[in-house]
Amino acid sequence: MTSIIHSGTLWTFILFGSVFIAAAEVDDVEVSVIEDEVEGDSFQPDGWGSNDKIRLTDVIVVTLHPGKMTNSRRTHPVPQLKCVGGMTDCSAFTPSVVHCLNIGSDGSDVQWECPTYMNNRYKFGEIAVNCEGYDYPDDPYVLEGSCWLEYTIDFVDHGGHYYITRNFGSWLGSMFRIIALVGSIIMFGIIALVAYYIYLHLTEHSGSWLDIMFDIIASVPSYINRLLKCDPSQQYV
Repeated sequence: MTSIIHSGTLWTFILFGSVFIAAAEVDDVEVSVIEDEVEGDSFQPDGWGSNDKIRLTDVIVVTLHPGKMTNSRRTHPVPQLKCVGGMTDCSAFTPSVVHCLNIGSDGSDVQWECPTYMNNRYKFGEIAVNCEGYDYPDDPYVLEGSCWLEYTIDFVDHGGHYYITRNFGSWLGSMFRIIALVGSIIMFGIIALVAYYIYLHLTEHSGSWLDIMFDIIASVPSYINRLLKCDPSQQYV
């Protein structure tokens, strides 16, 4: 009886030992599969996604906002938009958003163009887009959201599109003011001539006021015609 119990206990240990060994082998297989996937060609970094880095030359556009800070990994966060001077004070204008476009490379650095909606009196002077290298300062991979723009603000020069537009609008407004002034002078001149003509009729003719007014109205066109011809030999009637 005792031998039977010992035999059953032995088989129980053997059974549970086999189960544990099988489970350990499965875990080893799963770990090795995961490691192979990470090290193999099937693993692709997400760039701006979970891997938090991307090759700087692959960045197409960077959108920057005032008051927002950059992401950081090796350094401290900095403002996404940073004015560093120029022809005017930085408080003269603050862009609401700036989209910096990657327009190529000069062989060593990425070249950027940063258009924005700006008051027509100002423009960006010098611009510099900076991003935090992922592992070291000159790393070709940069951290997601770590880019910022340093810029200066200058006045638009004489050859600038905005200056031409503003100058043309000012010139057009001046022309309208001159035309309005000339028109007013002509109108006052006509009124003065009519008043003078009425005065002549009142001093040279007698009769009722109604007859004099009808006579004046009827003779105004001929009087203006004679005046425009500048013929002093003709007498007023």
